[in-house]
Amino acid sequence: MTDQAKFAAKVAELIKQSRALTPAARKTVMELLDEARTRIAGQVATLNPQGFQAAQLKQLRFSIDQAMGKFATDASHQVNLLQAQAARIGTQLVSEPLGELALGHIATDRLVIAQGYAADLITNLSKKSAADLNGVIQRAFLGGQQMSDILSQVSSIVGGDRAPVVATTEILRVQSIATQATLEEATQRHPDLKKQWQHVAAARVPRVSHIIADGLIRAVDEAFDVDGELLMFPRDPNGSAYNSVY
Repeated sequence: MTDQAKFAAKVAELIKQSRALTPAARKTVMELLDEARTRIAGQVATLNPQGFQAAQLKQLRFSIDQAMGKFATDASHQVNLLQAQAARIGTQLVSEPLGELALGHIATDRLVIAQGYAADLITNLSKKSAADLNGVIQRAFLGGQQMSDILSQVSSIVGGDRAPVVATTEILRVQSIATQATLEEATQRHPDLKKQWQHVAAARVPRVSHIIADGLIRAVDEAFDVDGELLMFPRDPNGSAYNSVY
């Protein structure tokens, strides 16, 4: 096997490891959402929509806030762990194919910031879901809706896709940031080092602009022009949601 083939094989293997993080993140977040939904639905089912009392709704609101708060804490913790793994893989995408020790790394403060940002997004989503749930349930009880209709609305709000999307995007974003940081460090030893945009068919809806950018080669400190946006790497936080959300 030629050196070029070995290089390509190593990169392909590391990309495979990186992509394996996204189904793991989605599975974990969905399981935690199911846990919160089950807990909330169980509380709601104990009430009678035709004979509720204000004190009961107050207690239910407290239970909803608790359930979604626990989800936010647990999901943030799990996503942060996967972000740390993504940072390691991002570093290895540069160091291992070059046959070097893993000298490059994402700065600790950058990883901490990225982890905090992901936790804030998840927490804000959880608070919004709790507020939406409380509003829907209060209106439903005031209107005397059937319990089946109320539980259906609970399932719809808590079972949304937004939290898994945030988790997978922020995990892969850390990997990209780590790769760019390691590339920048590696240029000190390999001044001719280049980077290449590689489209991986992982998004639910493939973006034409990313397919067009596939194969573009730039200097490490140069941005790619992707649909008119200058991106240093995939999921660059300076890009629009269209170009940077998984």
